[in-house]
Amino acid sequence: AGVTFTMPIEAWLKSKGVNPAATYDPEKGFVTPYAGTDPDENFAEMVSHYCSDTLAPEQVEMLKGLLP
Repeated sequence: AGVTFTMPIEAWLKSKGVNPAATYDPEKGFVTPYAGTDPDENFAEMVSHYCSDTLAPEQVEMLKGLLP
């Protein structure tokens, strides 16, 4: 049987070595302006655009680095 564990996105980002505050710096070029408002929204927007095949290649690499 599998074990399920949940944690806030900010804690998960930190566990991956990503500074959550840096993930929503408007100067870094987000997929949408809304993505720059919060780490949760940034992640959700990146996944949405990745699934739609509209995520920029450099952001695809960043997203893949965050996934298990």
